[in-house]
Amino acid sequence: MARPDTPAVFRDLAYRSRTLVLTDGRTFAVERSRIEASDPALIAFLSQNREFERQPPSTVPAEPTAEA
Repeated sequence: MARPDTPAVFRDLAYRSRTLVLTDGRTFAVERSRIEASDPALIAFLSQNREFERQPPSTVPAEPTAEA
């Protein structure tokens, strides 16, 4: 199960890289056909756009943890 602070991951079905501009002027980068989103406005934009496909949480690689 994904942690609450884990960003949503979307795959760009049309481009490998591009810059997305939301109506409020903020920009977000797509790199290697992938974008991570934790911003609610960006998630809503990506979810409503047919050029983006939300990826299941299990496809997100886990970040390495520091051991003490």
